[in-house]
Order: sequence, then C-alpha cells, then structure tokens
Amino acid sequence: NLTPLWLLKFLPNMLACHVTIIHDAQGPSNTITCSEASAMLSIGESLRVIQRGWADASFCGGAEDKLNPMAYLRQQFAGVLNTTGNDDPGKALRPFDQGAAGTVIGQGGGIVILEALETFEKRRKAAGGDGAAPRAYAEVVGFGASQSVHLPQRNLKPDPNGRGIALAIRAALRDAKLEPDAIDLIIPFGSGVPECDQAEAAAIFSVFGPKAKAIPVTPIKPMTGNAFAGAGGIDACIAAKAIAEQTIPAVINCDAPLDGLNVNNGPARGAKLQHVLTFSSSFGGQNAALVLKRFE
Repeated sequence: NLTPLWLLKFLPNMLACHVTIIHDAQGPSNTITCSEASAMLSIGESLRVIQRGWADASFCGGAEDKLNPMAYLRQQFAGVLNTTGNDDPGKALRPFDQGAAGTVIGQGGGIVILEALETFEKRRKAAGGDGAAPRAYAEVVGFGASQSVHLPQRNLKPDPNGRGIALAIRAALRDAKLEPDAIDLIIPFGSGVPECDQAEAAAIFSVFGPKAKAIPVTPIKPMTGNAFAGAGGIDACIAAKAIAEQTIPAVINCDAPLDGLNVNNGPARGAKLQHVLTFSSSFGGQNAALVLKRFE
C-alpha cells in the first residue's frame, strides 16, 4: 500500500536543489526524468545552456536509487533483471555476451562539471599554471538525442534495428563535425538485457559499418551494476577519464561476444584516444549520445 504522500519522498529535483543550495549555483536549473537516458540528456542540456550564453558552468549528470521495494518490483515485473545469477553474482551482468540474462541494479551516479572554454581558460591563466590551475579531462564536442519507437511491441521491447539509438549517435557525430571513423572508443549503455544489447549492437553496425569490428567497445556496467538514471553520468566520467589517461578500460564478463563487435575480455590498456563516443538507451525509448575529445 502506498501513502497518498509517497511522491513527496521521491521528488526527482531534490538532488539538483540541494547541490545548487550548497554551492550557491544560480544559473538555469532543470531536472530530466527520462529513465536511463537522463544523465546524458542532462549533460547535453547543460552544453546547450552554456552555448546559448545562459551560464558559464554547470553541474550535470544524474543519480538514482532503485534499491527500494517499489522501484525494484517495477524492474522485476518488466522482466529486465537477471534472476539466474545468484550463485555467481560477479558474473551476473554480461552485456553483449551471447549468454546475457538481464541487468543487475547498481546504486550511484555520476556528476560532471561542464564549463565554457572561455571561462576555463580565464581561470587557468589567473592561476598562473601552478599546481592550483584547473584541469580539464576532456572536451564535449558533440551531443545528440532521439526517441525510439517500436510499434509492434508498444515500446515494451526496443526496436531490434536500433534506429533511434543510431539517430542519436549520428546527431552527436554531426554536432562534432566528425565522420564515424574518427571514433577511437565506444562506451555503450550495455545493460545486459539481451534485446537492449542487440539493439545497441545493431545501431553500432548501422553507424560504423564494417569498421565496427575495429573500434573497441567497453561496457562499464559489469563492474558497477546498472545505476539507471545515474548510469550515463558514470559512463561520461569514465569516458573523460579514459581520454585524460589515454587508457581503454578493462572489459569483463564477455566470454562469447555478439558477432561483429570488438568487445573482448581483457585488462585496461594504453591507447591513443582522440575521440570517444558514449551513449545511453532507455527502456522507455529515449536515447542520448556524447562525443568527447582529448583536451589539448
């Protein structure tokens, strides 16, 4: 039974509210509630706000708590959870693996500080290049968003061709003024839900064609769990860190990859990373994609 006032305990804008109060942030504030796409849509919205000159910098990203009975049951009723991996929980979440059996709930989120290049350079110049100088992990050069529609399944399952996901990726590449072959690493959403992973794989094949086999694909959720609305923020943080450290993150739990994808188990390794693509696809059909560039 739900109390009539239950929503007051789950107001999604409370996170942004408290963060802005603590830091005295006084620019535009928006809370996006589009399930798994929320964090990357937040980063994209912040990018556009800064580009329009309405703010110099922004806290953006997302977080979510699914470890409560109502949220957990909703995922169970939707049939997206792995209910067979209790004996070996470390291997329960297996995105892009032919034995994938569902997702696993994680707890957390990721927040980035996005700042206009002009104000960043002013702060860096004022610091005089000493140890207090601000550091940029990466530059956001492209953003795209879309909505997937799969009428035969009333969006209860994703479009198997990944058309909406591909639209978001292409929009981000177009925004970045890049061709697909400029991408050095892909960090997908990779929930471990077989139908969702296959839709993402189809989108990658659609955008990158035969070159998809050569681009490393690194799903993060086997190591963090699926933080849902917070997951895209985590992925964006890892994408930026990968560029800054010129390192491709480790891949685990992909013993039998889907055909055609360059996603193989292995430790973190050094690589020349100039552009990284990361994207989120949600169970509701919303999609978002970001292209990050190495900051020179």
